[in-house]
This record gives sequence, structure tokens and C-alpha cells, in this order.
Amino acid sequence: MTGREGSRNMAPFGAFPAADGHVAIGVIGDAVWRRFCDAIERPDLRDDPELATGRGRAAHLEDRVRPALEGWLRDRPKAEAAAYLAERQVPAAPVLDAREVTESPHFQARQMVLEFDYPGAGTFRASGNPIKLGADPSPPVRRPPLLGEHTDAVLRDLAGLTDEEIAELRADGAIG
Repeated sequence: MTGREGSRNMAPFGAFPAADGHVAIGVIGDAVWRRFCDAIERPDLRDDPELATGRGRAAHLEDRVRPALEGWLRDRPKAEAAAYLAERQVPAAPVLDAREVTESPHFQARQMVLEFDYPGAGTFRASGNPIKLGADPSPPVRRPPLLGEHTDAVLRDLAGLTDEEIAELRADGAIG
């Protein structure tokens, strides 16, 4: 039992189904386990000696821990369940789908979806840079250039060509 939903040394740990999606839950350590059991109102699990350690909980994930957790989550919305657990110091968060991510205030505040007016194509959406450094999180963002839009500037400024040489390349069909 490794991968998306756990390990051999801790449980429950992973994404679990709720009423409207999934909740990521990370019960790491015995103290978190006790808080988790209190949160889902299962003192029987908290006090069970077979579930007292992460290894014991992992061994009984499928037959005892998962059914209790999924029963508790079944009728709860993921955001509500995650907030309830987090308030009780159990690491938990709703698993967001692509639409929820792009609409989230955090995602928007970090400028992760940018919109541009693109000549001839209308509104264009692009991914923002996820790397934010310093007090100014992002450099100014511009739309992607049109094909050939900066040809003259590149040839002039970087290649050192004169306007006459650029006109000659254009007349010969070497550039558009």
C-alpha cells in the first residue's frame, strides 16, 4: 500500500471521497490520530490498541479506518469537511478541480491566469509564471508577439543591421 493513498507507516493519508469531490487528509503521528478520531466522533477507533500506531492504522486502513472516514465524509462537502478537520489541527484540504483552482482567490492573486487582447484573435488566456520573487511578485506581463512583430528591432539592436540592410533582406524575401 503505497502511492496516492498512503504508506505502510501511516494512515489515513491521501485523498478521500466527500459529497462533492475529495479531501486530502494527512494523519501523521499518534497525536494527530487522536485529534482526527475526536473530530469524526469515533472514540472507539482512538482507543483501539490495534490502531494506536501509524503502522497499525495502515494495516487496518481498508477494513476499519477507510470505512469510518468515508462514512463520515459521505454527506459532507469537501470544503466544509477540510475546514472542520483543519480547525481541529488535522491536516486537511479540499482537492480542487481545474475550474476551482483557476477561480480561487489565491490563484488569481498570484496572477496564474493572464488574459491578453490578441490582435486578430480576441481574448487570449495564458498561464502565469509560478515563480514569484521579492516584494514585486511578477515582472510586467505583455501579450505574446505577433509573428515577425519584433523582427526589425531584433535585427537592428541585436544583429547590428542598418535599416537599409533590413529593407534589403525584406526585398529579397529573406524576412517577412
